[in-house]
Amino acid sequence: TIVDAIARIRTSRSDVLGLFVGGQHDLEPHYEAELKRRILDRGLSEHVILAGAQRNVAQWMGAMDVFVHAAEREPFGIVVPEAMAMGLPVIASIPGGPAEAIVPGKSGLLVKSRDVDELTLALMRLFQNPGFATQIGIQARESSVRFSSDGFALRLTNSVLKAVGL
Repeated sequence: TIVDAIARIRTSRSDVLGLFVGGQHDLEPHYEAELKRRILDRGLSEHVILAGAQRNVAQWMGAMDVFVHAAEREPFGIVVPEAMAMGLPVIASIPGGPAEAIVPGKSGLLVKSRDVDELTLALMRLFQNPGFATQIGIQARESSVRFSSDGFALRLTNSVLKAVGL
C-alpha cells in the first residue's frame, strides 16, 4: 500500500522518498520479496530504501518527515506511540490498535487498511500543508505520554485508587 502511494505521489512530487525499517517476520515470510518486486515494478528502486531490521530505530525515525504504519491488522504495536513521541506526524491504518493511540485529525491520521487512495490523500494532505503536519506532530508528542512508563503507572495508580474507593 505504501509503495503504491509513493508511486502515485511521485508523479507530482519527485522529492518524496520511502524508507522502510524492519526485518522479516515469521508470519509473513514472503513479504520482503513481494515488497522488493513491487518497488522494482513501480520504478522506485532509486526512491525507496529498505533498511531492514535496526536497533537504532529512533535515528531512522529521525530521518522521516512522516511516519506511516500501514499494517493490515496491527493489534497494538508500540512503534506508533514511539513515532508520536518523536513528534512525527503519523498515518496509521484501521482497523487495528493504532486507532487507540491516534485522535484522527489531531494527533495523527487514520486510513482504511489497504486503501491506496486514502493513504495517498493523507500523505498529500501532510505534504501540502506543512503547518498542519507540524501541528499533528506536536499533538502526537503530547498525547504519546499516556503510553510512556510514567503514563502507564499513573493510569494504574488511578485505577487502583478508584477500585478501593479513594
